[in-house]
Amino acid sequence: MLIPFSILWGGFALFWNASVWTTDAPLFFKLFGLPFLFVGLYITAGRFYHDAWRRSKTVYALTDQRAIIVTRTGSQKIRSMPVNANTAIEIEQGEGTSVYFGPRTTGMNQMNSIGVWSGASSDFAFERVADGSALLSSIDSLNQAR
Repeated sequence: MLIPFSILWGGFALFWNASVWTTDAPLFFKLFGLPFLFVGLYITAGRFYHDAWRRSKTVYALTDQRAIIVTRTGSQKIRSMPVNANTAIEIEQGEGTSVYFGPRTTGMNQMNSIGVWSGASSDFAFERVADGSALLSSIDSLNQAR
């Protein structure tokens, strides 16, 4: 749903700016369209680069009691969740392996989150882990130890 919307938004913003900058439109109209163009560029392509940059600054750790996510984008942010036999764990395999701990945000709650535009999930997850098989083995070992 985001891709068609971002293409429509970006296309219209590009059309608007090309139209006003190639005519004798007042300066107000030329400047008015620029923020829409920048937002269109971000939601069409920039959000993917932002997501890759954010994930490159993120480190995941799994202990016998907790899952820890450390993100260093500007300031350091540490998120932690206890992992026990009652913790819901959902595994998604695709472009890397993603492991979600606890309940997931779904439906309209996910669409209302600003994270949906930046690629950031509000869920507690190890996202697109390169060595997914090692992570899954670690999770299996934890489950068997309990």
